[in-house]
Amino acid sequence: MNVIWLLQLTLIAGVIAATLLQFVGALWVRDYARGLWVREWRDEESRMFFEEEEREEERSADVDESVVGELRVAGEGWRPVGEKS
Repeated sequence: MNVIWLLQLTLIAGVIAATLLQFVGALWVRDYARGLWVREWRDEESRMFFEEEEREEERSADVDESVVGELRVAGEGWRPVGEKS
């Protein structure tokens, strides 16, 4: 009778230990997955930021090429180069 009781006690302790290990492992995996998600989100956000900067540079280059004459800042505002105030 004592042997069976000791086997049952050992089995219960093993089940409890396995459950705790599984719970702790799940928390570690969850934390690791969250870290990967945050890293991916930051990389994507920085990539989108640099792509937007490149688009703005391309737009400003297109605008510069489409301007007929150069512009210079005057006291009253913008005026074409060569126009006297």
